[in-house]
Amino acid sequence: MMISIVSQLSICCFSLGLIMCTYAYTSPEEDEELKRIAREQGFDPDNPKPGTVMLTPPKLSAEDEGSQFMPKAYRCDGCTAIAYQLNKEFEAAEKKKKKGATLTEAEILEVTEDVCEGEFKNYGLKNVQGVNYLSGEGLKANDMSGMVEAGGKWAKRLQNICKEIMGNYEEETVYSYYQVKEVDLRAFICDNYCNFNGAVPIGTKDEF
Repeated sequence: MMISIVSQLSICCFSLGLIMCTYAYTSPEEDEELKRIAREQGFDPDNPKPGTVMLTPPKLSAEDEGSQFMPKAYRCDGCTAIAYQLNKEFEAAEKKKKKGATLTEAEILEVTEDVCEGEFKNYGLKNVQGVNYLSGEGLKANDMSGMVEAGGKWAKRLQNICKEIMGNYEEETVYSYYQVKEVDLRAFICDNYCNFNGAVPIGTKDEF
């Protein structure tokens, strides 16, 4: 597999044993930027070797780049990420107690506050074959090949979503949803949120 960075950019990756490629026509300025990225990754863009795979950063819209809030296209997956973190932290907190014991009101509050003030350092926007997805722990895009722009504004945006969710539900109510093991927490707190925001998630990881 070979990538040639000229007026037509070819980005290829392996998927289930097949080579999948997407193509995008670029301007001379974009060509130079892509060549710079290739050199940073140790590739010679003017003489690519067979087997070369170059990942490119996501192209950001004005909303992606400038808004302090999560762009609408990623809000549903943002809620999924928060539900995943809440589920994980509630579980971790319960493991510190005697078997079968539930969390106290103070412990529930501590968990939700910790999640909402979390760093979310591995979450961000990922370019997957030319399409942007919110990526991070608990999201399917986390396991897809691509370059991520993470941290910074994306962490702040997830904190805002978490606080928005906590503004819609009492902390004890969220914990009671978590305790219903037959239905995952995301279904309780994100289904209506996703419908309201008009965004469709690409899905959650099987273990969530």
